[in-house]
Amino acid sequence: MRKVLSAITCAAVIGWAGSAMALPATWQDQIDWTPDIYSKAGGPNDPFDFFLDIGNDGFVSIFQGGDDFVAGYTLTIALKDDTDRIFKNEIAWIWQPAVDFTSYNFKMDFEEIGGTIGGLIDINHDGTLNVRIDAIVGDFYIDYAKIVACGDDGRGASPVPEPATMLLFGTGLMGLAAAGRRRQQR
Repeated sequence: MRKVLSAITCAAVIGWAGSAMALPATWQDQIDWTPDIYSKAGGPNDPFDFFLDIGNDGFVSIFQGGDDFVAGYTLTIALKDDTDRIFKNEIAWIWQPAVDFTSYNFKMDFEEIGGTIGGLIDINHDGTLNVRIDAIVGDFYIDYAKIVACGDDGRGASPVPEPATMLLFGTGLMGLAAAGRRRQQR
């Protein structure tokens, strides 16, 4: 009876360890400026401030009486070079909360910018992410900005088995079976 109880306990622990809690919710918001916003260092749209609001996609933070939580996000900003090419190297800084910034590479049409700790705090507070674009050198157009946030919607996550963990679980069961056979052969 003791061996059976030990085997059941081992199988339960391995099975519990073989599941991961999924973060099932995704929220997003996008602003597509039409016409595009022209920004030039020292010009009227420099710096350019805006915010993205995932509350429009159903996010309700704990501070607003909901139970949604964002664990991570990706910010995508599309800047386009103007056609006059006065400046060879144009630079923009993209600021997120808590003085985190990213310099923008104009050789791309858009750039995915990772989330910051300050940005996570900002989003989890009220569902908005405040962003500032500073034209440091040159001029450019701001085409669009998009945020995709993922996290927990507060409804509880369902266990999702991972393939590698299931392989580990199977290997553990085979090890238990082999150990049991060795004991029986003695």
